[in-house]
Amino acid sequence: FKPDIFYKEILITDKQISNSYDERISEFKTPETRNYFQVIFKKKEKAANFYKKLRNNNDFINQAKLLNFNETDIKFDNVSSDELTKDIKDIIFKTPKTGLIQPFKTNFGFHIVQLNKINKEKVKVINEVSDIIKKDLTHNLATEKLYEKIEFINDLAFSGNNLNEIIKLSKIKNLKINKIYN
Repeated sequence: FKPDIFYKEILITDKQISNSYDERISEFKTPETRNYFQVIFKKKEKAANFYKKLRNNNDFINQAKLLNFNETDIKFDNVSSDELTKDIKDIIFKTPKTGLIQPFKTNFGFHIVQLNKINKEKVKVINEVSDIIKKDLTHNLATEKLYEKIEFINDLAFSGNNLNEIIKLSKIKNLKINKIYN
């Protein structure tokens, strides 16, 4: 027995799809992410000097290279707020636009951050995912029906019915016995 033997009997309404979409909305969201450059200093003075240089020439990568940083060391792409500690997240994700952020201190040191891109949260609309939802609902409801039928068949078997009687009483379409001979 597999759930797919009941797929044709399952009818899914638009209301069921809508309710499932609302329940599963988090599955259809792509969270907001940010792209930025960051250098962390141990001393406040060094951070302040680096920030001043950036304000003058706006060339984060070359200024960082002068301090022996590689671009891969300072570049962060598609970072979501869940990936950051609270104190860093609060500053980077509350900044409304791209650009250089005022230096700030955390347990790691003094951060100099240049926000390069804000990738807004995206939510797939119901029309984009309704086929997926309908398929999942159909499978889940067919699985429920399968378990109900198996329980019913089990009861019939323990009541002393033979296989032919069980098939007839279970009312499962296309259910038949294949006789296998030695």
